[in-house]
Amino acid sequence: MVLAELADHATQFLASGMESLDRLLGGGLSPGGVYLLAGEPGIGKSTLFLQIAGRMAAGGCRTLYLSGEEGLAQLKSRAQRLGLLSDSLLAVSTNQAEVAIDAMEDPKGGFDLVVADSIQTLGSSQ
Repeated sequence: MVLAELADHATQFLASGMESLDRLLGGGLSPGGVYLLAGEPGIGKSTLFLQIAGRMAAGGCRTLYLSGEEGLAQLKSRAQRLGLLSDSLLAVSTNQAEVAIDAMEDPKGGFDLVVADSIQTLGSSQ
């Protein structure tokens, strides 16, 4: 198939609340998209993820932060220091994939954004 012959599909991007990140991603986060951030330990990946999650939650996006390395008290403390606490920002601390999946299937409705920090910490008993 010739790409130029395909019908155009307008993509509705979700603004991350961080202009430079949205520009890097070509307009924002794409609904249904999966993004992987990798780097050396201690360079700020978790802080960046929390900033994205907190800003999107503040903008009205229902957001779930799955923390496999930090406890909820530590996560809340960082979010509080950064001014990111919001009723739309939910968090679960687990390294069990089944618990993470259950959290994503929240009966109150789906999430606009799910952050798994970090994906390599998730495992399954199955």
